[in-house]
Amino acid sequence: MSSKRIIYDAARVGEFVARKFGCSEFHSYSGIGLESDGELLVGVVYEKYTGPDITMHVAAVDGRRWLTRELLREAFYYPFIQLECERISAEVSTGNLHTLAFNLHLGFEVEGTRKHAYLDGDAIQLVLWAAKCRFINQQGEGKWVDREEESFPHRRVWEGGRWVV
Repeated sequence: MSSKRIIYDAARVGEFVARKFGCSEFHSYSGIGLESDGELLVGVVYEKYTGPDITMHVAAVDGRRWLTRELLREAFYYPFIQLECERISAEVSTGNLHTLAFNLHLGFEVEGTRKHAYLDGDAIQLVLWAAKCRFINQQGEGKWVDREEESFPHRRVWEGGRWVV
């Protein structure tokens, strides 16, 4: 039986996401991932933090074996509760309809387009508003605890339907 766990190794997650996207490394970012038996299944990179907004990039192995409630809670807790962002920005190519549909299912809304931004089409700019995110406790119960040994800046646990230290 495989053992899935959330990891907070920003360097490892950043390399994974950059490799999946076929781009150079990220700068000034945080990251969270989900691994199973030592294999990274999904990485989430947060960058371009402005206070009310942060950009999120997600890359995963093929299939849905990485999609867990715990990962969804963790992925949205950091920007919306810890950083107190009002929104998360994301961008998807019109050539990647599967990812666009997935993001819309998560609650992202189309905000605009950038024409001819990708080789395979336009860029669809997406936004997810904190007030509309169904994966976090809107009361923001619980607190983050700093841990220097982890590259993800904070850590807490979801237990009994709420965040606890």
